[in-house]
Amino acid sequence: MRVSFTWLRELVNTGDDIRKIANLFSNMGLEIEEILQIGDDTIFDIEITSQRPDLLGMWGVAREVAIFLNKKLKLPKYKTSYKKLDSISVRIDNSTLCCRYSCGVVRNIQAKETPRWIKERLIAVGSIPQDNIADIGNYVMYETAQPIHIFDLDKISGNIDVRTSQKGEFITTLDGIKREMPDDVLLICDKETPVAVAGIMGGSDTMVTDTTKNVLIESAYFDPIIIRKGGKKLEISTEASYRFEREGDVEMTDIALYRVMTLLEDHYEAKSEGIIDEYPRKIEKKSLKISTESVNRILGSSLLEDEILVCIKRLGFEKEDEWIKIPSYRRDISFEVDLIEEIARLKGYDTFAPETPSSLIIEEEKSFENKIKDAMVTLGFNEVYTLPLVRNGDIKIMNWMREDMHTLRTNIIEGLLSVFAYNKSYGTANLRIFEVGRVFNRNYKNIEHTELAAIIAGERARDPLWTSGDVDFADLKGILEAMFEIINLEGWNIVSSCTQNYDPGCSIKLGKNILGYMGRFKHEMLKKLDIDFLVYGIELDISRLKPIGRYMYNPISKFPCIMRDISIIVNKEVPAIAILDFARKKSPDILENLIIFDYYKGNEIPSDKVAVGMRFCFRGKDCTLKKADIDPIVASITNDLLREYDAVLRDK
Repeated sequence: MRVSFTWLRELVNTGDDIRKIANLFSNMGLEIEEILQIGDDTIFDIEITSQRPDLLGMWGVAREVAIFLNKKLKLPKYKTSYKKLDSISVRIDNSTLCCRYSCGVVRNIQAKETPRWIKERLIAVGSIPQDNIADIGNYVMYETAQPIHIFDLDKISGNIDVRTSQKGEFITTLDGIKREMPDDVLLICDKETPVAVAGIMGGSDTMVTDTTKNVLIESAYFDPIIIRKGGKKLEISTEASYRFEREGDVEMTDIALYRVMTLLEDHYEAKSEGIIDEYPRKIEKKSLKISTESVNRILGSSLLEDEILVCIKRLGFEKEDEWIKIPSYRRDISFEVDLIEEIARLKGYDTFAPETPSSLIIEEEKSFENKIKDAMVTLGFNEVYTLPLVRNGDIKIMNWMREDMHTLRTNIIEGLLSVFAYNKSYGTANLRIFEVGRVFNRNYKNIEHTELAAIIAGERARDPLWTSGDVDFADLKGILEAMFEIINLEGWNIVSSCTQNYDPGCSIKLGKNILGYMGRFKHEMLKKLDIDFLVYGIELDISRLKPIGRYMYNPISKFPCIMRDISIIVNKEVPAIAILDFARKKSPDILENLIIFDYYKGNEIPSDKVAVGMRFCFRGKDCTLKKADIDPIVASITNDLLREYDAVLRDK
């Protein structure tokens, strides 16, 4: 919307400071896209949002400026007393599509040139002057935001009928194109033929020319949806349709009509015959309640009730008892919070004391899920989303639409395998993908719970500098360990077990509770999806995990570490993770790290035994450790391990 500064100053006392008005537009929430200079006039090209169609006219912009400057709005005068028109009648077929149709007849228009000031203002707002009559209609549209269409009365046969199009109807529009009307396009018709596409474009057969003497002026309120659909079907967009599509002011139809008739009388010595105002379906004004408590709570302010009422009055809203009456041109005000926003905009956002907002409290469970997701992404996985609707689930949904998607999934892993099969068919088999989502199982205490599922397959790494070969169970276990370390989970272990989906497979335990399963997928599962790769997966019920506390920062020690290695022979059924956990519990705080560097079966080791090599790293926090400090500690830990697991030291 182009706003003429010269025109604006006639409607409200803005002063001469252009920079001040530019800043005011910004404070009002109107973004200036460009400032132009046309002759002696300054033009502000302002972006008007779709919910403020009242600002698509100079009166609306001036009213908004007057509110913010606390000035009086000076609208031009126009005649309002016209008799009822008897020579023409109007029939509206569907009041939902056209709830109000105002029209008037003006005769004996003199062939005079459009007044210069009207031409200049049309050029300022980006419109090209055409002829004396059309220019008046266009001027009033840019003035009031109400589209106007003017017919040559002598070219209209009979009465006006507002109806939708019928099959086989044609109309030649003002752009000279003969168009076949699709279904359900709103038309303005006389007794013989369509004379205009309602709210979009007039017909060339009834257009005004330099020789037109008598006119029928249309000012109506059309349903925004029917206008939008009609414009799309006909591939036409005009200044009029742009305004109708945004649901303007129903109470502006007669005012704009009066304004056009007054200008024709004043400048072309015309004589008005009368008007018709068909208004079969009234649009009631909205009323809202507002409380001082709500205003101050939402704005973080301490406004008094009288201050709020002053703002409401300045905004043009009326208070009746406990209700606030919303003007018809403010269709964007629907809720109390909309009123509160207007008060904040009028007071100025910078007038409210800055206050640091309290941190948003994210649901603890969701925060933990996000932490797990971040951990998986850190480990090189890509997150995917699969549909929770499947063919063969435990729980059937109501109102399902497809036979293969009528139940809720019992696991995520099958969906991930389908994603892998799809990618493999396109030549991508090196994948690390995961999903965190809801699964549904009648056998669980809680039918709905949250699960993490992940699969890996293909090469371990494509970079030749890295270890070559395909991924295996050791990679899968390393991923699980790294993920648990990132989320700070301790006390878990994995136990070899028979599982439904994996062979070999393991149970993932936290204490006595089974968190999930992991392993290599069974050949039968992969064969169903035409997958001939070895694929490994993890299924984890994360709803059984409790969010872990934050890590505590420990300063890095500046003293060197001392390492010691021991190797013990134990029964092969003893989990290596159990040996590590036991050794950590027996170690003092100076233990920095403990790893298994060797896990050996073979010569010199009995068939029912395994040699486990462990490496201890000790580091002092405030001094350099000595041999005499460490050797007794390692000896004590070793003796405890031998007793606990009936183990022996391995010979060097």
